[in-house]
Amino acid sequence: MLWRPTMTEWTAEGLPTDVRGYLRELTERILAVFGDRTVGVWLIGSAAYGGFAEGSDLDVQAAVADPTDSEVATLVEMINHEALVCPAAGLEFVLYDQAVLIDPVAPLRWSLNLNGGPQRSPSVSTDFTTEAWFWFVLDLAVVRDLSVALHGRDLVDVVGMFSRDVQIAAIADSVRWHAAHVPDGPSRGANAARGLRFIETGTWGSKPEGLAWLASTGRTPEQALDLVEALPGLSPHSNP
Repeated sequence: MLWRPTMTEWTAEGLPTDVRGYLRELTERILAVFGDRTVGVWLIGSAAYGGFAEGSDLDVQAAVADPTDSEVATLVEMINHEALVCPAAGLEFVLYDQAVLIDPVAPLRWSLNLNGGPQRSPSVSTDFTTEAWFWFVLDLAVVRDLSVALHGRDLVDVVGMFSRDVQIAAIADSVRWHAAHVPDGPSRGANAARGLRFIETGTWGSKPEGLAWLASTGRTPEQALDLVEALPGLSPHSNP
């Protein structure tokens, strides 16, 4: 019998009961496929650092030792939205072979990128060249110290540091992507502010924290965009 969460009232403090139950079941299904080869399962994004609200996604990443194609296919069948109903707006899930994360380089060769949910279009890919490279670098660079371990080792102990050049290239390319695809989106300026904060202080954090830091320097998101967009990026699917 498939597990189905019951929608509950969204709360400002902590995660809703159904979300916590969903994350436990998601983790158990990952473990059912990979067993003790599961190095870690991590909650990242807004749910990990206190910004989860109605309309938020659940961002989950996992690392396992030597995942096979058949195991990945089995996992897809077990955790897609039809098999495991997501109580949030959507699930963004990425699976890595742990070897990729020890000394990471760009682009990251992930094993599975799965998205779906009640408010998100379903997508499944096992080809790392099908997605913009910088999303995956930024996800892991930002959350090394801001993730919640749902199982196994802490993310900071599994994922090596990206070089500063790779992180800056990811910031620049992400800002240019926003300009090309969602120029009026609310995340564009916040993404630039968060990135500029890292460039100038070496500190990652949430987008709201980036905007607050930017305001403390007396600059606007538009100024941050101009500064970041002028930085060099990374040629698609090649290492700097």
